[in-house]
Amino acid sequence: MRTRRYGLAGLAAALMGLSCAFWVAPASGQGGMVFTSGPISGPGGRDEVTAARLASYMRVLGFDESQRSATKDIHEGYLELIRSIDADRERAIRDARRDAEEGDTSSLIEALPKAIGEAASKKRKATASLLEDLRAMLTPEQHARWASLERLRRRESGLVSSVSGAGVDLVALIEELRMPEEVRTATVGILAEYELELDGVLRGNEREMAKLDEKAGGGGAGMPRVMDFATVREREEAERKGGVRVRDVNKRYASRLAEGLPGEWKDRLLSVYRERAFRRVYRESHAMTALRTALKFDDLDADQRRRLEELLGQHEREAARLNARWAEALEKAETEGTAGGAFDGLPGMEDRTSEDLKAARAARSAYDRQTEERLGTILTPGQKERLPKRRQGNGPVIVTPNGDEVEAEVEFHETGSGGGVRIMRMGPGGG
Repeated sequence: MRTRRYGLAGLAAALMGLSCAFWVAPASGQGGMVFTSGPISGPGGRDEVTAARLASYMRVLGFDESQRSATKDIHEGYLELIRSIDADRERAIRDARRDAEEGDTSSLIEALPKAIGEAASKKRKATASLLEDLRAMLTPEQHARWASLERLRRRESGLVSSVSGAGVDLVALIEELRMPEEVRTATVGILAEYELELDGVLRGNEREMAKLDEKAGGGGAGMPRVMDFATVREREEAERKGGVRVRDVNKRYASRLAEGLPGEWKDRLLSVYRERAFRRVYRESHAMTALRTALKFDDLDADQRRRLEELLGQHEREAARLNARWAEALEKAETEGTAGGAFDGLPGMEDRTSEDLKAARAARSAYDRQTEERLGTILTPGQKERLPKRRQGNGPVIVTPNGDEVEAEVEFHETGSGGGVRIMRMGPGGG
């Protein structure tokens, strides 16, 4: 048996933090997958309460200093328990991988769902216990705020989607903008409506996914189950439709919020929302990073600086036009189900990406390459050596809902009979 590592094109942001295995039968080429609907590795899985989340909870509940101090002490014990659960899960998965390398590939299919499921179950119990501790601290006046915390929890778990704009929480976005109080006041009533309407959509999405979970078998949302690729496709389509519903709510309320703000804050809100909704489109490209870096060099002559500033201005204007085209094509494709899927390119899985979307992405990439070539003609060989280097590696870049970039990795364990088992991992600490 041999083990190869290679990147697998076509994996999507929806798989961030997912460890799974799929197997391919030697004759038919058909296969299946050990699949979980939520992140199982790395910090901040759907049910976990990180320090940042805890701070939000205490703010929503209106905790005073004594309540905050007691909560932080309880949270330390909770985090220690979570770390222990993660360590046990990773140990079990490593053992299964070692068995696979020695020829027992069937152990992967058995061990992955068992290890993932046990860890998920333990984490749910730990989180439920933590939340009960928080609830026990509430004063009679604070009890009325518990419903707001429950809605926040549903946004944390439900605003995870590969659909552009479906991962944005407008409540958090408005808070991050730090508007003056007299400006922020105009958003309060609209945000209250948004919370309630979005919560209804998220609950509906949860019910839809619960039906698919029940159909596929397993222990509920976020728990592992073995699916064939047809079932995976069905689930992927349901998640896309749910993401589109969330996106549409976010688009509508982002516009309503902006309409009630003065010009400067209106533009700021719409700009930040666009960048959050289309992170892959509007994140800074390597060409832009290289340009900004070059302009900071202290050994540029006057002509170089002038040419670089002109190139930067040209690039910003043309990139804005190309980005708008890309974002429009992406939104249309996501609505129609032609934006490609997480498993496109796997055996028996066709590429469903629309030609318009492919062309828009290609146009932006081509322009970035053109800018980098022009940049190279302005700088000296020594200056070019100091520019940031492109990433090295074979795996595709996965842009997560929070904008981080990770590289997907796949291991293929051949069974010696023409079939094999692949293990896909993304993100830090993948299984």
